[in-house]
Amino acid sequence: MARFPTYDEIEIVENYVYSVRLPSIADLRLRAGGAPLAIVVYAAEYRQAVQTVHQKHADMCYSRTGLARIGNSPPSYVPEARGCVSLSEKFGEVHAIPCRYAAYIAAQLIGDAQNFGPMHFLSSGGVGAENTPITPDSQRLFWVPRHKLFSGSECIRDRSLDLRFLTHHHNEKIRRIHLYLQQNGFPTPYAGATLAQFPFVIPENVLLSSQQTSSSILISPQPHPLVEEAVANGIPIWFPVPPGGATSIGSFRIPSLPSGGRPASEYVYVRIQLLGNGGTWNMNNSPDVVRAINLGGYNAQHFVDYSGDGWIQAECRGLSLDLPQSLPAYSVVTAPHPYPRIRIEDFFAWWNQSAPPDVQAILFPNYTGTLPAEPLSDARIAANITFRQTANISTSQPIFASNDDSYTAIVSALGAGSDAPTQTSTSQSCRGSLLSGYKSNRFNWLAKSSKSSRESDG
Repeated sequence: MARFPTYDEIEIVENYVYSVRLPSIADLRLRAGGAPLAIVVYAAEYRQAVQTVHQKHADMCYSRTGLARIGNSPPSYVPEARGCVSLSEKFGEVHAIPCRYAAYIAAQLIGDAQNFGPMHFLSSGGVGAENTPITPDSQRLFWVPRHKLFSGSECIRDRSLDLRFLTHHHNEKIRRIHLYLQQNGFPTPYAGATLAQFPFVIPENVLLSSQQTSSSILISPQPHPLVEEAVANGIPIWFPVPPGGATSIGSFRIPSLPSGGRPASEYVYVRIQLLGNGGTWNMNNSPDVVRAINLGGYNAQHFVDYSGDGWIQAECRGLSLDLPQSLPAYSVVTAPHPYPRIRIEDFFAWWNQSAPPDVQAILFPNYTGTLPAEPLSDARIAANITFRQTANISTSQPIFASNDDSYTAIVSALGAGSDAPTQTSTSQSCRGSLLSGYKSNRFNWLAKSSKSSRESDG
């Protein structure tokens, strides 16, 4: 019977590879050729050849944005897939998928398609979603992993390291909706300290659990119902639906800011009306639900899911003087992958090379011209810039830099594609991906805004 490695065993081998040629800090600086160095946290994933940056052989891929996926049952690790799957043999059961993050000494380099990428190299410019110029990757800076960090004396020569991870996550979708209502003069029954409580804000310990090793951290969403009614102290949480906000698909839409960012969830589910007698009315039974939503003037039941976002930062004792800059990863706890057997690379290869024009128009009617269908990893955008960390008793500083637009890019190690290619084949595994390529830009919830979420409230 074949035996396949576990997460921990894969990590032991990975750490051994980096410890064989034990470098000093001086060695790493010389190898970087004068490029800036920092401690950078990545979501790291071992992929088969067709899913890597260079597509020559199976390899590690890295992104500064990681995706863990919610579920109503605990994670299910499948050894032969070297990862977790969302599908279950039980009807209605969806496994949560954790995401592993690791810290590396990384160099800041200009994009190089023949060296480290990034994946789907943007060789020419263009115009982005906010009608702003897009800089080619050959003129853009990316952080590229050079040496993995782990605790002990076998990582960096003449140093004993103690690597730890700091995390913060939350879900504040409902809070943001009511702040939007307040700021735009719409009535809302909730304000002040109430908006800091559950379910207006869902804290990290409710969303997920974390497991740290000597060289990585596993972020695992807690099992919850995928969607449930928002309730506090047994009382439903609701909001009065303003008029004029209906979409053609029958949801309430919160418009973007002038900058193109979003103050709250873009789409809010408002089809369950709370009645004066304490009951509810399912508006899907209405003859014209879109018209009813557009008229507004009724109280809609809020719903919660247990998605969210946050950050993961590394603290490495023994390197703090040599490498004081530590850059966190953007951590997204997102919805289940509905079609795990469909790989994003296969879809976009078909989309760009084989899809008939009439099919393209039907699938993405709003994403043509300057807004093509594309994976999130192709976007060059900042992470959630509203996250801040207390610097001292009176000031705070942003977690993510607003001028750093490479958070979602997928890169390889330096020179990883220099070997001869192997024969390409596709695995039939339903393993969920941890990297940013598997979230379409159509549902992109990153934005240079006061809040990055575009997900539905229900």
